[in-house]
Amino acid sequence: MDVQTLDLILDWQMAIAWSGEGICQPTRLGWWRTDLIDEDGGADLLSRLFPRTKFYAGWEAVRDAAIAVDRRARQRMAAPDEIRTLFFCGFDIDEQLNDRLAERKRLNKKLTLPIDWGNGFDCEALAKQICDRCGSSEYRTVFGGREVINTGTTARNFSALVAALTPWDKEYPMPFYRVED
Repeated sequence: MDVQTLDLILDWQMAIAWSGEGICQPTRLGWWRTDLIDEDGGADLLSRLFPRTKFYAGWEAVRDAAIAVDRRARQRMAAPDEIRTLFFCGFDIDEQLNDRLAERKRLNKKLTLPIDWGNGFDCEALAKQICDRCGSSEYRTVFGGREVINTGTTARNFSALVAALTPWDKEYPMPFYRVED
């Protein structure tokens, strides 16, 4: 997969992971019980533990928390390895994402998040920015998540998954699509 698509996926994963934090003040979407980015939260500890990669320490940790929540939701589905979500793109792509993240950390490359947080977290502003960048997504609500149609291309599928996060739900809505044989 090309580097731009990997970076796009990583940047959206980081943005969604940050948005999903729930024990920060003020609370955000509350999908996972973390506070790893904010200076008054876990970022302080992580910056002392990992001074050279402090910028990425919190982002990577909150992404891992999101991956864990996503994995638990996926495991409740039939054939969990045959669906793709925001945080599970299949073994090969996930390996490429991890390699790209490690490369970005080594280069100390700043994140270019697709969302503007200038005025802090705002659910309505976030939903509007997602709609502006990803369009709307048609999905059907099924047991365990929001199923979108597989368009056949990774970038378009990923945009559809991001768009399917809205409207917001109290629990992580796990947008997904099925892999075609």
